[in-house]
Amino acid sequence: MAQPGQTVVVVQQPGFGDNPAQTTCPNCQNNIISVTEKQNGTLSYLMAVIVCLLCCPCFWIPLVVDTCKDTVHTCPSCKAHLGVKKAM
Repeated sequence: MAQPGQTVVVVQQPGFGDNPAQTTCPNCQNNIISVTEKQNGTLSYLMAVIVCLLCCPCFWIPLVVDTCKDTVHTCPSCKAHLGVKKAM
């Protein structure tokens, strides 16, 4: 708890999207532009099941389409996990 007369600074992380974001890393305190990576998530697998039920040979398509994937943001300096933008 802060003592009287003491200043407390709270840094709020930005809302992460599909593109790299400029922020301060909470781990290494560097001002960085996040590195993004696409990973399969709930939407990818849900769409794969739906496509499998409709047209079984094409089930893999949602697993390779970036718009169905989650975007994971990491720090380029210390490789800390910063946040995830879920596709669903």
